[in-house]
Amino acid sequence: MDKPCSRQVVIVTLSAVVGGAVGAVAKWLVSSPSELVWPAVGALAGILVWLVWPYLRSFAISHNFEDWRLKEVEVGGLTFTSAGAQRRVAWRLFVEMATRIATQPMRDEDGDDGVALKSLWDLFQLTRTAISEMQPTPNAAGDTVETYALDMLNSDLRPFLSKWHPIWDTFAKGQPRADSQAWPEHKQFRAELRELQGKIECRAKGLAQLAGVKNVERFFQHWRT
Repeated sequence: MDKPCSRQVVIVTLSAVVGGAVGAVAKWLVSSPSELVWPAVGALAGILVWLVWPYLRSFAISHNFEDWRLKEVEVGGLTFTSAGAQRRVAWRLFVEMATRIATQPMRDEDGDDGVALKSLWDLFQLTRTAISEMQPTPNAAGDTVETYALDMLNSDLRPFLSKWHPIWDTFAKGQPRADSQAWPEHKQFRAELRELQGKIECRAKGLAQLAGVKNVERFFQHWRT
């Protein structure tokens, strides 16, 4: 008999013995005329709960009970409803947003505009995939992680990418490595990028609230030149 199987046999046997002993003691206490019967029964029940709690907790975790526990969180004056699975998506999106050029500042003389656009496009694709593959928030009364993320795609990222991708592609066409500093639209692009970064940072902080992240400000630098 392998170890996992023998462990299960031991657990079942011990559970049966403990259960039988608890039943016998409970029967004896109930049949006793002593005034200590009910305090003793209460103590016995407490001990029983203590014994079985680790197994109940493990069962709940393994069956993803947290995925169905709804929470309401207020973000920017809006009430959001989320469950465990949705909060995990919020955390994933927050990590992506907080570690990309979408929120991290870059001086005009640093970095590459083409790489920045590629990072924003990748964030768009990743976000769309994440929310399309997740289960919709069950019984949602207000806004949700998925509607919040969709709004970011359609209101923030899509207009920016639709404008700047063709302009950059026209400039970079035929160049092995286009020089951002030589791009006539470079300064205007960076100015609008900073504006976009402010919007995405607010979105990221909202997702952090939904995911339960503490002390969010430390993940963002507040200088943009």
